Order: sequence, then C-alpha cells, then structure tokens
Amino acid sequence: MEQYNYRYNIAKGVRLVAFAFLFIFLDFNIVSDTFYIDIIPDAVGWVLFFMSIRYLEGYIKNPTGLRVLAFVLLIADINEWMFNMISYDSDLPLNPNDIRFIFFLFALVYNVFYYKILGAMIRVAEDFHSMREQSIRILRPVMIVIHIAAYLHVLIWPDEESSLFYIVIIAGCIVALINLFILFGLKKDVENVPKAFYDDFETVEDYGFHSFKEEDT
Repeated sequence: MEQYNYRYNIAKGVRLVAFAFLFIFLDFNIVSDTFYIDIIPDAVGWVLFFMSIRYLEGYIKNPTGLRVLAFVLLIADINEWMFNMISYDSDLPLNPNDIRFIFFLFALVYNVFYYKILGAMIRVAEDFHSMREQSIRILRPVMIVIHIAAYLHVLIWPDEESSLFYIVIIAGCIVALINLFILFGLKKDVENVPKAFYDDFETVEDYGFHSFKEEDT
C-alpha cells in the first residue's frame, strides 16, 4: 500500500505540472487597441505548480524555496494580467514600457522555475526508467527559449504584432501540447511500474529512488 501511495503521489505531481504548463503556454487573448486579456490566465498554472511541489519534494533540491518562488511569481503574474486590462492611455505611475521591462525581468525568473521543475520531471523519469526522460531534456531548453522570445518581442515591439510574434505564440501552443503529451506519458509510466520492480521492497525508502532529502546539500 505504501508503494502504491508513493507512486500515486508522484503521478499526481506530474499531472499537476503538465496542466500548469498548459495554462501558461496556451495563449488565447481578447485584444483591443488599448488592452488585451488572456482568457486562460497563467495564474491558474502557477497555482497548479505550487500544489505540485507537495508531491514532488523528493525530486526537488529546495522544495521550500521553490514553493516560495512559485508564490512570488503567482503574484507577479496576477499583476501583469491586471496591467494588461488597463488602458495604455490611462495615467500610470510608470511608463508602460518601463512596466513591460519589469515583467521581462520576471520572465527570466519564470524560466529559472521552469528549469528546476522540469529538472524534477527528468529525475522522476530516471527513477521510473521512463523513455520520456530524453524528450523532457530536449523540451526544457525549447520551452525556455520560446518563453523568452515572446516577452522580448513585447518588450522591443510593444505595439506591433508581427509575423514573428504569431510564430512564437503558435510555437508556444504546440510545445505546450507536446509537453502535455510527454508528461502524461510519464504519469502513466509512474503508475504502471511493473509489480516485480517494487514487490521486494518493504518501504518507500527501499526503492533506491532519488531523494534530495537524503543528501547533504
């Protein structure tokens, strides 16, 4: 029963991460001349990331720090979402371009989080001997580059939706769907570990799986 609960919790954490990336990378916006609203708020993704850390603590070097970072980025994303709802003709305490630069700096921090949480997915794949490990290793830098490119475009050309902008957005949606497919495959691998693989172990600790909790870091 303990082995089942262990695998169930890891699978649940992977599922939450998969949906979190889907909310963040899928962009469907209502656009006007003065504002745009993302009808699939990224903030939902950050809530899911925050929840996932509880189930993946053994695969994260500093789960408390990553949990705090997820909360800070949730607040930052809510502020960005609210800013995008405000008319650019309104009186703002800062120039809109300055605010966009601040959000770009936060985007760099977002990618630190993505790197770390996908690192946890790689370690899960290693421990459960999943063939998705290499796919996640390839996908991780691709997702980070696309995310930075989207923010760079808005920073450099805030009032211009060029072909490059749409290419980046479409690429982000495609990568989000591929990531969803890969992580759900990983979730299935975790749930379907061959019974012979864990039958001889009496406790979770006997698995020999990776755990940062057991390391002196």
